[in-house]
Amino acid sequence: MAKVDKDFDPYLQWLGIRDPQRPPNHYRLLALEPYEEDGDIIQNAADQRMAHIRTYQASQYSKASQLLLNEISAAKLCLLNSKKKAAYDAQLRALLASKAPPPPPAAAPGLGDISDAPPAAEDSVVAAVRQLTTDAPRPAETYARRGNGPLWTYVGIAGAVLALVALGVVLSGDPPDRVVTKNDPPKRLPDNNVSKPKAIETRPVKPPEPAPARPRSEPFVTNPPADVAKPTPVASRPTGKSSPKFGPGKFEMGAIFSGREAIAVPHRSELEPQDFTLETWVWLDEIPSGKEARRWLINKSTNEHASGYFALLIDGDHAAALVNLGGGSEGAVRARSDAGVLKTGRWQHLAVTCGQGALTIWCDGRQVATQSLKRQRPAGSGPLVFGTRADEYGYFSGKLDEARLFGRILSAEEIGQHASCENADIWRSAAMIAGLIEAWGFESGGE
Repeated sequence: MAKVDKDFDPYLQWLGIRDPQRPPNHYRLLALEPYEEDGDIIQNAADQRMAHIRTYQASQYSKASQLLLNEISAAKLCLLNSKKKAAYDAQLRALLASKAPPPPPAAAPGLGDISDAPPAAEDSVVAAVRQLTTDAPRPAETYARRGNGPLWTYVGIAGAVLALVALGVVLSGDPPDRVVTKNDPPKRLPDNNVSKPKAIETRPVKPPEPAPARPRSEPFVTNPPADVAKPTPVASRPTGKSSPKFGPGKFEMGAIFSGREAIAVPHRSELEPQDFTLETWVWLDEIPSGKEARRWLINKSTNEHASGYFALLIDGDHAAALVNLGGGSEGAVRARSDAGVLKTGRWQHLAVTCGQGALTIWCDGRQVATQSLKRQRPAGSGPLVFGTRADEYGYFSGKLDEARLFGRILSAEEIGQHASCENADIWRSAAMIAGLIEAWGFESGGE
């Protein structure tokens, strides 16, 4: 990922990655131990990283945050896929082995061998000083080479030194025969000879300027292709049901349900693909509880006993899906995730794929449940309803946004890309809508 400017490194400043390798390997990017095998640990690490990076999406580095989110998503998808992870780990091991430092010497000298070890290379300045002191002759050698030398010269120098000392004593004012003892008080100099410290000029200290507030800018917008999918307005509502309110959603506006509202789309044959993917973004303020904790998000036809019925719903903190392969209770097939998949206070991506012998549920890009199908689902005939089961049971309380129906089964990689998308233009780009039958963005108040 390219840096935004020469002084900004999102890997370092946002994730604390000091390794020089850019981009870092998947494990370093997600702050994982190398070759981590636990899927839950990998998933949680990626979720934490992405939640942190999303806090910078409204900053001046929004483009960098989006690119980094894409990298984290790609790393998560790779490490959660056993085949891709095995291939990636093999490549990483080979790369790290090629960059490994040379092995240390076979044996280091012990304490007893230090004197025999070759001297370490010296700094050039130290070596020069050592050479000077080595070459300099010792005093005894000097005298031996020079003989007695000019003796009277040394005597003259000594006399001059004694004369200077005597002159200093006379000028000091003390008699030459006075001996200063340790009991004598210290001699006080005149006040006019005392060096007084200069006054220090004080200046008011200017308080540091507060750091500029992080600019609030629009999220990073790419140049979307011309064939961007536009949300299709909801055509009608079931009789006797009130409409939800509309407010901020995952992307722009979303539908807000309080447990009493619903939206319906009349039946059309295009809404009955044999194989399909149904996805939406959901926000929960609280987890449903009680004996009946099922809440219907999106479903088509009357209920799970109707032939051709399909639904995406929540069951407490489980994600769930239903299809009916031929009518009656014996034709109903249900898939349900483990507990704890759904959270409160955040947008989560839910998807269900149906066809090719399986009913599979996905949450935030991860497969959380699957159930085999013995035969193909026949076409249904009822309306497509948001916010409750079509027969007005199990009303949903929360928010929905960007519901989409595809006439094919999206791959795990595609669903992962959808779940990690953070930009409306990318969400509606050509790469994200291949095989799309219809989309409901709730941008125009459901009209």
